[in-house]
Amino acid sequence: MRMSTHLVGIDGKIADTLNELIELHAGLAAELRRFSRAVDEEGRTSQRASLGSVSGAWAESVESVNNLIVNLVHPTAEMARVIGAVARGDLSPSARPSPRPRLSAYARPEERQRALRAGFDMHLAKPERKETLVASVLALVRLSDDAFAARDL
Repeated sequence: MRMSTHLVGIDGKIADTLNELIELHAGLAAELRRFSRAVDEEGRTSQRASLGSVSGAWAESVESVNNLIVNLVHPTAEMARVIGAVARGDLSPSARPSPRPRLSAYARPEERQRALRAGFDMHLAKPERKETLVASVLALVRLSDDAFAARDL
């Protein structure tokens, strides 16, 4: 239910703000329905929810949904890939599990801790400086090489 757009003054501003919130809520509900259908019914696990250029709690809600899918799908897909490779007798470096960086729009310390507890190898907050990103990718490559070498011992 929307408020009248014919109000003026402070009543008009309140009505406009409330109508904007109602629109955002309706957009979020529609996007979550689309997203749910794509992931759940159609199995398109690479889908991501999006509300465009929203910010604050709206953006956090969308990012939370996207993070949930990544956190659920990636370990399962990675295990399936490695199990398939082992079943084919492929023990090459490409068959090993890949390191998992967590990219996030949030740089708070608790976000890093949450990512590491969830099994990610590192947490990078966006936007990251080019030098930091390159150093992080190199660290992941070393981590992957070290883990693979340790398994061969």
